[in-house]
Amino acid sequence: MKLPNAEKAVVEREKIEDYLLNAAHPDNGGKAAFFAGLGFRRANWEELAKALRMAATHAEITQNMEGNMIKEHDRIVLKNDIPAEGSKAGDVGTVVHVYRDGLAYEVEFTTLAGDTAAVVTVEAPQVRAVHCREITHARELQTT
Repeated sequence: MKLPNAEKAVVEREKIEDYLLNAAHPDNGGKAAFFAGLGFRRANWEELAKALRMAATHAEITQNMEGNMIKEHDRIVLKNDIPAEGSKAGDVGTVVHVYRDGLAYEVEFTTLAGDTAAVVTVEAPQVRAVHCREITHARELQTT
């Protein structure tokens, strides 16, 4: 299934140049290094904008094993604790990469201040889509 209304996707220069490709941005969390590894640079921000538009219009939306459509940038809920990462069931994260048609996801968990707490690879049965009637719940991170 294609992303609905993909032709209406907005890719702002500031978001790409000043955030995604800016390693010095305090909330970048390694995104600039990731995109640099793919050959994208601030000086040629238009190339990343073009790639993002192409992905929005041509990529398929994947589904997890329960049939919920989960795609990159979706918010998900962790179903089980992942003690090694300090993650607990109920933690809400953002999908930053979809592996093998939704069999697994790379998920970034952030503090409410926007700092990255963990980036974890999880299998589809370990997460679920966020429901529209849910609210975020806060808990303190345990320090190791």
